[in-house]
Amino acid sequence: DFERSLAQMADFEGFSQRTLEAWRTGDLDSIEEEMIGPMKTAAPGAYKALIAERNANWVVQIEKIMTGSDDYFIAVGAGHFIGTDGVVELLKRKGYAVERVQ
Repeated sequence: DFERSLAQMADFEGFSQRTLEAWRTGDLDSIEEEMIGPMKTAAPGAYKALIAERNANWVVQIEKIMTGSDDYFIAVGAGHFIGTDGVVELLKRKGYAVERVQ
């Protein structure tokens, strides 16, 4: 909600550190809870435009890039990797093997 967004902005350094630590340790549930969940609830239209639709478009582009048998490294913001609309899940649904690297 709006108050939570304001609190996150006030605690941006702490928010960034928590998100970074969660990513480093593979705690994707915490990232989803901290970043994606509030947006989905408070601003579903923004979530759809900035996350879900964007990720779906990226997956189309990623598939075009990955036409050979080589390995590929793709980097986007952490929030785009997680959840049911995340790039990782969308690629897995299409049969791709996706692995997290550190």
